[in-house]
Amino acid sequence: MLMRTWDPVTDLITMRNQINRVFENFLRRSETREGEDVEWCPTADVYETANEFRIVLEVPGLGKDDFKLSFNDGSLTIRGERKRREGKEESYFLAERPYGKFQQTFALPGNVDPTKIRASYKDGLLVVTIPKKEEAKPKEIPISVE
Repeated sequence: MLMRTWDPVTDLITMRNQINRVFENFLRRSETREGEDVEWCPTADVYETANEFRIVLEVPGLGKDDFKLSFNDGSLTIRGERKRREGKEESYFLAERPYGKFQQTFALPGNVDPTKIRASYKDGLLVVTIPKKEEAKPKEIPISVE
C-alpha cells in the first residue's frame, strides 16, 4: 500500500487553477457573437509603434493554411482551427491544449491602411502587421530662424 502525505496547499492551488480555466473559457466564449461555432480563443498581444499596429497570436501547431484573415468595417477578424491528432495506436493521457475552431476580432482605429495589411507565421506565432496611413504618422516640424 502506498502512503502519501497530504498537502492541502498543493490541492488548493490545483483546484484554483482548474476553476480559473473554466472561467477563462467561459468569458472568452461569451465575447463571441451568438450562433458562431467557436470553441476557444488564442492569446494575443497588440502593439503600436509610430508606423503600425502589430497583433501577435500564440497558435502553435498550426500551418499558414489553417488561418483566414478578413478586414471589414474597421475590424480585423482572424479565424482558424486546430485539429486534434487522431491515431489508432495512441490515446491521450493528458490534453491541455485547446482544439477546435477559434475566432478573434480586433477593432482598429480609422488611421490604418487596410490595403497594406501583412501576416506571417513562424515558430507558433501569427504576426499581423497593420500599417498606419501616411497622414497619421508623426511628422517633425522644422523650426525656421528669422
